[in-house]
Amino acid sequence: MKIHRFFCQLKRDRDAVSFADADVEHQVLRVLKLRVGEIVTVLDGKGMEYDVELVQVDKRGVAGVVVAER
Repeated sequence: MKIHRFFCQLKRDRDAVSFADADVEHQVLRVLKLRVGEIVTVLDGKGMEYDVELVQVDKRGVAGVVVAER
C-alpha cells in the first residue's frame, strides 16, 4: 500500500480534520482520486506528522480523522 504525504495546515476539531489548502484538496480529489477509508500522512511544517483516515472526499471538501500523530 502506498502512503501519500502532503505538506499543509489542517483545520482541527479534536481528532476531526479538514485540509486548509485548496491545492491539496484538488490533488486528493481530482489527481490521485483517493477514496474514503484511505490513510494519508500530513506534515504541518511545525514538526508534527499526522496519519489521517479520509472520511469525506467529494466536491464539498476533503476531511478525515487523525489516527496517529508523531
